[in-house]
Amino acid sequence: MSRLLVSTSESLLLVDLKSETIAPLHMGSGLYFGIAKGPDGSVYVAARNRMVSSAAAIENERGSILIFSSDFVLQQEVSAPFPLRDMHGVLWHDSALWITCSRDNFIAIFDGSNWRKWYPTQEDIGATSDIHHYNTLGIIHNDLCLLAHNNGDSELFIFDQQSLTLQTRLPLGRIAHNIWCEGGVYFTCSSGEGDIVGSDGFRFHVGGFPRGYTQLPDGRRAVGINEYTERAARDKTTSCIRIYDTTWNPDDEIAMPIGSGMLLDVVSI
Repeated sequence: MSRLLVSTSESLLLVDLKSETIAPLHMGSGLYFGIAKGPDGSVYVAARNRMVSSAAAIENERGSILIFSSDFVLQQEVSAPFPLRDMHGVLWHDSALWITCSRDNFIAIFDGSNWRKWYPTQEDIGATSDIHHYNTLGIIHNDLCLLAHNNGDSELFIFDQQSLTLQTRLPLGRIAHNIWCEGGVYFTCSSGEGDIVGSDGFRFHVGGFPRGYTQLPDGRRAVGINEYTERAARDKTTSCIRIYDTTWNPDDEIAMPIGSGMLLDVVSI
């Protein structure tokens, strides 16, 4: 049985693909974003504690990490000694949680006891505005991959995962989210174009504003499809999960609850 954890503007949801039922797991912590699975079955979820449409200044945003047990019971909420602003993707790596903090151009790293910041490039250090809009982290071929949305033409930054030395930068998509690799080809949701694109020139149009990707145990793909709206309207937009087979033929579509807002991340469990 395939189930998905889905984060939206309003809630964290559990989606059962067989019955097509949707159960809310958590609400009320502002916009929910990245989801990561820990080695013990625990689940880490970024909660921004602020909506995109909020009148409160992002400078005052103080995000937190919600830690759930393997059966999705909230165990703990943790905050850093520094602001976690505009959190996006999260990744469990090297016995720590890595969190993209787009507003301030750094990755927050939490080892369960201590917090630290990692600035991926020299130009990020001391920057007073969001210059790369980092939003997705992943380990691919023993490299640490980081997607830079760039508020336009996007790039994939590839680092040596031990030394964190930048090895290469690849153009990949536009206003892009999510990264994965198949057969040596890097892929992303080119959200600004409504496409899935690959580093080899692959392009497949899914429409809308795609964000959130995961592969199911049977090889099918789940993609979050959102309405293309202005940022201030995203909290009340509509979205769905579209299921594709291994050759990108549409197989199923599951609408998210009305008013749940933009779909932001999806993880197969």
